Amino acid sequence: MSKAFVNDDATLPEPDGIPDRPETLPITAAGERTLRAALAVAAAQKDEAELRRARVLTRILETVYIPPPSPDHGQVVFGGQVEVEDQDGGVQRYRIVGPDEVHLQPLQISVGSPFARALLGKQVGDEVTVRRPKGDLELTILRLWPPEV
Repeated sequence: MSKAFVNDDATLPEPDGIPDRPETLPITAAGERTLRAALAVAAAQKDEAELRRARVLTRILETVYIPPPSPDHGQVVFGGQVEVEDQDGGVQRYRIVGPDEVHLQPLQISVGSPFARALLGKQVGDEVTVRRPKGDLELTILRLWPPEV
């Protein structure tokens, strides 16, 4: 095969088939507790799929960190919740979390997503435009909750 079609920068899976994680990623304290509990359950199983899940969870937990709490200046912060109203009057509440915990609870958004990046640092009453492929979304920040400890 020609070298033109080889991606030398691609992350190769480890010998156990679990991909290496090239960087550490943030996680909330609640997210870390949930992943550790899931690891305990998976590690206690005899099923190969659950044991592989335990290895994946171990790899994730080795490469996450809990950021220090942000000072409460009435702004949207990592781990906190934000309630927003869209241009049609719809109201929704989101928690901004690390990418490894987005799937653990409904209405959690990854800190690295364009949606979360648009909200971070904003305050109650601020209007925010979230750029999306299907069209911009105009939001107004209604309420904030600090991160859970």
